[in-house]
Amino acid sequence: MIDFIPVPRIYSQVQESLQEKLGSVYKDNKHFQGKFCEYAQDLLKKFSGRRHAFLVTSGTSAIQVMLLAKEIKPNTRIGCINYSCPATVMPIMVANAKPVFFDIDQYGQQDINQDEPIDYLLATGLYGDTYDHEKAQSLGVPILNDSAQSFGAKYKGIESTKLGECSIVSFSTNKNCPIFGTYGAVLCDDDELAKKIALILRNGYANRDSGLAIQYVGINAQPHEDKAAQVSTSLEFLPQWQQRRKQIAEHYKSKLPSLGISIRESPEWSETNNHKFTIFVNNKSQFRDELLEMGVECQLHYTYNFASTPLFQNSQSKKFTQTEYYRQHAISIPSNPWMTDAEVETVIQKIHKACQKKEYIINEKN
Repeated sequence: MIDFIPVPRIYSQVQESLQEKLGSVYKDNKHFQGKFCEYAQDLLKKFSGRRHAFLVTSGTSAIQVMLLAKEIKPNTRIGCINYSCPATVMPIMVANAKPVFFDIDQYGQQDINQDEPIDYLLATGLYGDTYDHEKAQSLGVPILNDSAQSFGAKYKGIESTKLGECSIVSFSTNKNCPIFGTYGAVLCDDDELAKKIALILRNGYANRDSGLAIQYVGINAQPHEDKAAQVSTSLEFLPQWQQRRKQIAEHYKSKLPSLGISIRESPEWSETNNHKFTIFVNNKSQFRDELLEMGVECQLHYTYNFASTPLFQNSQSKKFTQTEYYRQHAISIPSNPWMTDAEVETVIQKIHKACQKKEYIINEKN
């Protein structure tokens, strides 16, 4: 089986470095916000160019901390991508704010052409690319950057996580900088905002001696040393992982179109991190199942349309045309750095075999 994410192979590569760090953690008395948290946060600042970086317990909690730090009030109108992992929109709902949904464009990026008024923009880059930041700035509202999938991508030469008043990173197993389980980070440049974030991720106070001086509404998202050891280890390996992702993506791009396969392109403003390699097929669930029977695990990215989901209580009347196109046709194929060259070729061969059934081929992308 060619796994979409071969977790045992990840561990095999990082084992030596990770175990050395973990041995130090478990012999130490400081299991929260110690030397490995500081080390990982320093690496994040170096990668992103941000002044401040704070590890938190997930990418979702990172968005929640970001919203709390900006003191988002109930019914605040937050522009939000309509098509993504639900973790993007859930923190907005938890804050009792109102998501105003943006369709995606042909590249799977948040379409910034928005007619409805908003107070904030939660800008999301998908598939390893970035949203159009200059268009986002033209809306004239504060930009909060959900860069969970775009960490390492560049917008017109600028690191994705450098964009916006704040940005977040996710280190879930399925991200381009994976760990075992899930973790996240919040990044910013503003010193006063950083002081708030540092307390918000600790339930809003500095320590147990705060007494009545609890300053902010917060959550328990303070980082643990053992997870920070995982994050820092993955950050050390990230450059070589990114190089391998790029090699695989370039090979797919050189082979798949000649087989009649339609692939997702990157927008001109984005230098991709190759987080996902996505193709378009008809009957994508059936295609996924057939590839699995042939020993290749693919994933459906995604099946959601937030504006049509009753839970999100959307009142917008607009059509989300590109969301529906991606819902029906977008599927991600294995493109992880731990694949062998032979496995990459096998994926191509199996896709070709499946697509000899013309029912899967899309003749022209909408």
